[in-house]
Amino acid sequence: MTNMPPTPNDEMPASRPLLSRRVLAVLSVVLTILAMAWVARDLNFNDVLSALRQLPAWPFVLSFLCICFVTLLRGARLYALVRHTGAGFRVELETILIGYFFLTTLPLRTGELIRVIYLSRRGNMPLLTATAGAVAERTLDLIALAFWAAIFLSDFAGQQLADLPFSSRLLGAGAGLGVLVVVLIGYFAQQRLKDQAQAPSGLFGKLIHDTLRGFTSLGTTKDFLLSLSLSLGLWFMVIFTYRFALQAIVPDIEFSAAAVVMISTSFAIALPSTPGFFGTYHAGFVAGAMLIGIPKQVSFPAAIVLHLVLELPFLLIGGLVLYTGGRRALTRTATDLSQ
Repeated sequence: MTNMPPTPNDEMPASRPLLSRRVLAVLSVVLTILAMAWVARDLNFNDVLSALRQLPAWPFVLSFLCICFVTLLRGARLYALVRHTGAGFRVELETILIGYFFLTTLPLRTGELIRVIYLSRRGNMPLLTATAGAVAERTLDLIALAFWAAIFLSDFAGQQLADLPFSSRLLGAGAGLGVLVVVLIGYFAQQRLKDQAQAPSGLFGKLIHDTLRGFTSLGTTKDFLLSLSLSLGLWFMVIFTYRFALQAIVPDIEFSAAAVVMISTSFAIALPSTPGFFGTYHAGFVAGAMLIGIPKQVSFPAAIVLHLVLELPFLLIGGLVLYTGGRRALTRTATDLSQ
């Protein structure tokens, strides 16, 4: 029997994702070019090179130590979210490091997808359970960022920034609403799974079951409070990371001012970008620095060095994890997982 040629309807599902990837790839390159063009405008690169040579090293060493601690907190938070599946802390920490590696080397935040696959295969859990855990993790990131932004962009922290597109109260309300939504999802997942004596046999039921398993920790008071506390704590430490780096150019920088730069950079790197957030990271850092009165000629050198400090060491560490066993976990099949 000869193979029938594919119909247009057969080709449609494959062509649409390919087109979407191409559009996102083009968008990421365009955003990177625009970001770097904006940063480079009116800059004297001889002055930038001179400023780079004059930057002290100790603030960036402290920034690196801070981000190492942040990485441990991220691993602990992921462990709190998925430990009910039986995965140990080492698995979660490896997942964070694998994510760092692929976020640095691949465009469009593809590292987020790969680390979910790694968590699933290395932790012997269904892919949808790992995906739900990662979604919960990123949701807690947004809640923590909104919370600290509400604090440090408010009168309470002493940062008076004009012409913000949103108020600090709105951010605080968003953080509170996010907590409520997360708790409700966790409670629903807990109750739904309690009502099921065993996993459903049907495909659709199993998919729902696996997804809800990834959210059950949010319905446990102890695990939820631990995860939320770790989220707030790790982002507080990220502010310290930026404060130390900014002390290389402004020794008496206020903590709230460093928070503004961190928040600006975090939102900038959420945009589609080329590998390692090249361009968008620097634009976000410089834009945040300008909000607190630091000109780009001064902040751009610090942005370059801090970006390297945050990317290169973890590129090497993530590569080491891949070399020493991470590759085998990523190449495991569904058959391997069932054994």
